[in-house]
Amino acid sequence: MCQTVYLQISDNIEVNKKHIYLKDIADVYCRDTQLCKSVKEMEVYQISNEKKARICMSVLYVIAALEKSFQNVQFCNLGSTDFVIDYIEQKQHSKVIQNLCIVLASVFICIGSAYAIVAYNNDVNVSEIFNKLYDLFGIYAFSQYHLLEIGYAIGMLVGILVFYNHFPGKDKDPTPLAVEMDKSNKEITDTLLTQSEQNGTKRSVSG
Repeated sequence: MCQTVYLQISDNIEVNKKHIYLKDIADVYCRDTQLCKSVKEMEVYQISNEKKARICMSVLYVIAALEKSFQNVQFCNLGSTDFVIDYIEQKQHSKVIQNLCIVLASVFICIGSAYAIVAYNNDVNVSEIFNKLYDLFGIYAFSQYHLLEIGYAIGMLVGILVFYNHFPGKDKDPTPLAVEMDKSNKEITDTLLTQSEQNGTKRSVSG
């Protein structure tokens, strides 16, 4: 009886092992649990002695390799037809250095954000706008308490929190930056696959 094995491969996979098995790049399902386990342990590709490598591959390359090892098995792909494997050699970093990098990055981000806000406020001359508002509403006497400035700062904080939809205890939606990064990664993957096909470097049944 012919068994069916279902594969689902993402369009971009990152690995840190030179011996790449099917379980590293795909979700595999089959009613026969023993067959499913054997298929998962099938080696798909081996990286040469490189610290970084990027392999563009067709799912047909994977299926062809699987069919050589498994007879009377039908493989059904439910994921991407072409995908990119990024190999990055795993390095052990000191936790002290990692924490120091996080602190430095946080400090630079805070300083940069504060500078951007101050530069924007200076460009649009917020102080003059506030003075005109004090005069307009006849509350210039309260300008010494900086009520509008305080309200502006609080409003900016609330606006950022609402815009990014990040509140404690609430499921966090992806930020606009995360969405744009995801779009960029997909475009990079598509470009890499197109270039590899044009250059003939994509791993497929014909190459």
